Amino acid sequence: MFTLFMDLAPELRLEIWQHAIPKVDLPGLAIYKKDCWQPRFLTPSDWDYDDKDPDNIRFEFRYDLLPVAFTIPLAFVNREARGVVLSWVQRSGPEIQYNESQPHFQRRMNHYIDTLYLPMDRIEEFDAEPLDRQFEEDMVHRMVGVVPYIRHFAISEDLFYSEEPIPESWEWFNIETIHVIVGQQPDEHGHWDVVDRGERTITWGVERGFEMGDGGTILNDDLCRRIMADKNGLGECLRSNHGQGWPLVIRLITVAKK
Repeated sequence: MFTLFMDLAPELRLEIWQHAIPKVDLPGLAIYKKDCWQPRFLTPSDWDYDDKDPDNIRFEFRYDLLPVAFTIPLAFVNREARGVVLSWVQRSGPEIQYNESQPHFQRRMNHYIDTLYLPMDRIEEFDAEPLDRQFEEDMVHRMVGVVPYIRHFAISEDLFYSEEPIPESWEWFNIETIHVIVGQQPDEHGHWDVVDRGERTITWGVERGFEMGDGGTILNDDLCRRIMADKNGLGECLRSNHGQGWPLVIRLITVAKK
């Protein structure tokens, strides 16, 4: 510990605090909630606007409405450090927020790097929402283009020990990664980190189906066998939207609350 730190000039201390603020664009978990499927009425400046389409509606999954929690330990060092962090939050605008009810910060979900977690009790709701939304008054009898965005999903291991089918709406998504969470499941209280110990992965492709990767340990042998047996219809679901043949990765992970 640098015990003489507080003897430094205030300007130097503040500069050091500033440089100590960690990166916030690391991959995180967002938990699914309803009302993220929304229509966007296109204008000629939009890339998918079609002057022959009388509706020009993009039906999209608004991932930016979902928060991803993260921690900045620096905010709890002392009053001076906390002031620097909160000032940085204010300058960041709406992208970064501080949750006063819990000791963590929030940022908007980034669909390129973040993972959307589907709790078991919300899978049916997740499946039904995009269809139900299209039968609401402002969408009835209209043609829409679907843009789901999400590339990375997380689900509980319990799905593969149940008779629940894989979410049918996954057929709409260009999924790259499916994280299967073993053990404790995340909730909406606090900041959850993915614990990746380099376990062996399962890959899926149109031609070869499920294959176990090389190297690393296996977190749960029985779970891997169940996934590869494909009793939930995952392969069929993926095949409908992976005609290009790009590989999909299935990872068994654990999570930890910070």
